[in-house]
Amino acid sequence: MTRGPTVVRPRVIDVRAGFARCQIVVADAVTIVDPGNAVAVLNALAREAITLSAVARIVITHGDGDHWQGAADLAARTGAEIAAHEADASYIEGRALPRFSIPKRLLIAASGRRARRPEVHRRLRGGEKLDGLEVIHTPGHTPGHVSLRIGDTLIAGDAFSTGERFHEVPRLMTSDLRASRASIRALAALEIDRAFSGHGPPADGARAKLRALADALPAR
Repeated sequence: MTRGPTVVRPRVIDVRAGFARCQIVVADAVTIVDPGNAVAVLNALAREAITLSAVARIVITHGDGDHWQGAADLAARTGAEIAAHEADASYIEGRALPRFSIPKRLLIAASGRRARRPEVHRRLRGGEKLDGLEVIHTPGHTPGHVSLRIGDTLIAGDAFSTGERFHEVPRLMTSDLRASRASIRALAALEIDRAFSGHGPPADGARAKLRALADALPAR
C-alpha cells in the first residue's frame, strides 16, 4: 500500500496565560503568540526546556489587553521583537481606541490601568511570513486582528473561539461584526486540521468545525 507524504507539524504549546490562552510555536524559530501573562509563559518555557535566548518574536494577534499584558516583560527578558498589525499598533501602545461598544470601553478602562504597555517593533499588514508563520489579516474583532497559519495549523486569536463546536466571539466585544464574519468565512476556506484560539481548547478537525460555523452565520 502506498502511503501519502507525512505531514510534519510544528510544535505548538498551548498555555493558559491569564484570562486568555497563549501559544508557543517551535518551528524555524520560537514565536510566542498573545502572552497575556508573563509568569505563565516563563514557566511554560522552563517546563519545555526552551531558553529565553531562543525566543525570536512575540506576535500579538490584536490589541485587547488579555492578549498582550505580558509582552513588554517577555521582550525585555528575551530580546524578542514584538509584532502586530499596523491597524492595532496604536491600540496596543495606548494611543488610540477602536470604535467599540460602551461595555467593552468600560472593560478596557477598568482592566488596563496597571498594565505595562508594549512597544510594537514591527507593524504587519498581512501576507508576511515570519519564520514559517503566515500572517493573515482577519479584521472584525478589532481592525488589526491577525491569525497565523503554519502548515495545517491555525492560531486564531479571537477571530473565533474553539471547542467541540466553534463559536463567534460575543458581538459586544467585536468592533465590526460584518468584517468579523467575513474573516471567519475566509478562514473556513483554508486547508487546516488543528486550530488554537484565545478562549477555547485546541481543536482537531478544525476545518469541518470552522465551515460549520461559517455556514451557520447569517447571510448579512
